[in-house]
Formats: sequence, structure tokens, C-alpha cells
Amino acid sequence: MSTATLSQAHKPRPTTRLPWAFVALIALAACLLVLAFGFIAFQLYFSARVLPGVSVWHVDLSNKTLADAAAALDVAFQAKFNTARVDLSDGQRAWIANPIDLGIYFDAQATAQAALELSGRGVEGQTQVLFNGAELAPRIVFNSNVARAYFEQMAAQINRPPLDAGLQLDGTNVITTPAQIGRELNVEAALKLLPDLAKTDGPKRIVLPIDTQLPRLTDVSAAAAQLQQVLNRNMTLVLANPALGEPASWDLTPQQLLSFLRVDKAADGMAIEVKFNEDALRAGLADLAQQIDQAPENARFIFNDDTRQLEVIQPGKIGRALDITTTATRMNEALARGDQQVALVVNEQRPDFYDDASAANLGITELVSSGQSFYAGSSEERMKNIRAASASQHGVIV
Repeated sequence: MSTATLSQAHKPRPTTRLPWAFVALIALAACLLVLAFGFIAFQLYFSARVLPGVSVWHVDLSNKTLADAAAALDVAFQAKFNTARVDLSDGQRAWIANPIDLGIYFDAQATAQAALELSGRGVEGQTQVLFNGAELAPRIVFNSNVARAYFEQMAAQINRPPLDAGLQLDGTNVITTPAQIGRELNVEAALKLLPDLAKTDGPKRIVLPIDTQLPRLTDVSAAAAQLQQVLNRNMTLVLANPALGEPASWDLTPQQLLSFLRVDKAADGMAIEVKFNEDALRAGLADLAQQIDQAPENARFIFNDDTRQLEVIQPGKIGRALDITTTATRMNEALARGDQQVALVVNEQRPDFYDDASAANLGITELVSSGQSFYAGSSEERMKNIRAASASQHGVIV
């Protein structure tokens, strides 16, 4: 074999090679395909699961299904929210409640659904969650009717009307009772505080809104001192110019005064007034009037034929009557001043014919007529009766 033939036999054949750009294109297509499948798989997987990095008040819900997320939240918030302690105070007393008492409920299902919905916000939204995480607020249900009922029960313990200062009696000792500021729980304002309460994690405290009303009368010390002064001694009713043998005065003891006194508010409600009970006082003075009142009595006269004048054979008596109305007014005035004595007001009543009556004034100028009767043979009893009847009419002007 020749040398030329041998060289030709060992000459290598040329090989066909793919261009590098084509290879790169194939690799890129493969990567894109992997990414596409990965994206689809990711979307399919997290269409029913919560994205990584999503939490609710530090409860991690990453990769959980809706049911699992709701169960995890329910377990966490039963202790963390629903049974959390809520301190209530009205400034004087304190109460402990929990959110459920106040009509605030954590909705685990709605909160889990909100976490799951982050998966459907598109690539941009998903990317933000994956890189930055997401801390969601819990979904809270607020039942105002439950809260209102709870606050109205509290109002029954808190509410009280304003009370004016007053007076009480322990026997004849005067005791003052202090004023009381009225307080009322503002239920509507309290309800407005609850939505903000549901937004906070940790200790919860509510200062209850209380409306106050001041009493009109806060100081009764002056009236108490006046009444105590009255009850420390007798009140003496004095009769001017008593007749011989008549009492000149009557004493009302503190115990008796109590049955006549009345403690009332002034017309404007700004003060306490100590007065006599008008009906009781007038009744008491009417009883006293029976001892004081005297009917007037006419004088008795004879006509002197010689002087042609009237001569008094029995003096008349001036009557008197207790003026109950004016005396009651004086007693109230004395009570206000703290006076111990009161002069009874007595009105005099002159008889129609008093000692100073004259014949001329009465039109008596002469004997009008006279008559005689004879009772000879009458019994002694009859004669006695005749003399008594005659005496009863002797000197009477008719």
C-alpha cells in the first residue's frame, strides 16, 4: 500500500457542532419552563394556604389551610382575647369583665379568610408579603345590644340621684345629713369606647364616662343650729293683762314643739326653713283659745227718775278673743329670730252696752210703761222661781 493511500485512510472526518446561541436558548427555555411550572405549582399550592410570613397578633399562620388557620387562631385568641381581662372603673369602684361580656367577639374564621386572601393579590402583592411579611389585625364582631345590656346592669349599681343636705331628729337632737352628688353612667358614650378596645393587644382598661349632677342644697348648718336652739328650751306664750286667777303664760316644751314644727325647703330650693306646721299650730291655738276667749257682757242699768240718767247696777265685761292668725305669725317670726317668748295677740270685744252708756245716747228719756202681778198665796218654790227670773232680767237693756 502506498504512503499516499495510508495517509488518506487515517484523515479524521469533520463533526457537526450546535451553535452556542442555540444551546443557550434551549437552556433558557428549560429554566423558563421550570419557573412556569414552579409558579403554577406555587399558585396552586397557596390558593388554599396562607402565604409564609403572615401572622395575626404574633400568631404565625404560614402555610396553613383556612381550617387550620381558623383553628390556630381560635385556640390562641380564646385565651388571648375572648377571655382577656378588661378593667372597668368609674373613679370610685372597679369591675372586671372580658370582651365577650362587652359584646366583643374574635371571629377566627373571618380573620383566617382575610389571611388567605393575601394569596390572591397577584404577584406584586405576594412578593411584598414574602419579603416583608404581613401582620394582620384580628377581625372583631361587636354586638352593641350585648354591651348595652351589660352597661345597663352596671348603671343600676352606679346611678344615684342628687340628694340635698337635710336634717333629721334623734329625739330633740338635730342631726345633719350630707348632700350627695348625683351620678349616672353615660351608656351611649361607654359604647363608643368599645371599638377602640378591640384594636389593642395586651391589658385593657376603660374609664367609664360618668355624668354628675350637683345637689341644690349643700349646707344646712344654719337651719340645724336654729332648730337645735329652739329645741333646747321651752317657748313661752305670754298673755297680757290676765284676769285675777288666770294664768299669765303657757309653756311649750321641746317635745311639744316637735309636734308643731315642720322642716321644709325654701321656695327656690336653696335653703332649709324651720317653720310651724300651720294646721297643727292653728289647732293647738284653737285649744288655747278656749281658755282665753271670753264673751262680752252688757252692763245692767236702772233709770233714775230724778236725774233722768242711767245708773250702773252691774258693770259690763269687755270680751276678748285670741287672734289665732296673728299669733301664729308672731310665733313663726319668733322662731326665725330664736326668741323664747311670744306675746299672744288678743282682740278686745266691747259689749253693746258698756258702763259708759248714757240714757241720752240710748234714747231713754222716761218710763215707758210698768206692770204689776200679784202672786199672793203662791207656794214658796214658785216665789223663789219668780224672784230668780226677775233678777236675771233686772237692769237688762233690750
